Amino acid sequence: MKLLSKIAFFFLFIIITISFIYCSKDETMNQNTIPYTRMYAEIDFRVYNELYSINTPATVNKYGVRLIGYNGHGIFISKINSDEYSAFDRTCPNHGDDFSNVLEYTKGDLFYHCKECGAKYNFINGYATKDLNPQNTENRIIPKLQEYNTRIINDYTLRVTNIR
Repeated sequence: MKLLSKIAFFFLFIIITISFIYCSKDETMNQNTIPYTRMYAEIDFRVYNELYSINTPATVNKYGVRLIGYNGHGIFISKINSDEYSAFDRTCPNHGDDFSNVLEYTKGDLFYHCKECGAKYNFINGYATKDLNPQNTENRIIPKLQEYNTRIINDYTLRVTNIR
């Protein structure tokens, strides 16, 4: 019986260790896909009616008079379910140190598109779809979009930020 519990403990230890390694690798790979830019905006649902509908992203370029997102490229915001939103920077992270390419969204599509490199990013989770990226001939990992935190403030306001 002691041998069985030692074996079970060993396998549990291995599983936990592997999960920590996998998670830390994933987080490291997807952190800071573009240079850090302070992001804070309170988005009014009444201005962006798309935010009332699930899976219909809104393109937001300004907060008041200030351009938002990296280099003022703007952000995408999408309602995921009744009380959850995703927000991503519109800058394509698939260009090394050249972060001048802005992603586009076409109504009814499932992806944000980069016209420069052909990368396509899922608008719900921000991950690139590997099989839809024709320029990825080296089969390298394409970084995830820069994601921002979202929080519903009241019936008509959504806070989007990367400030803790």
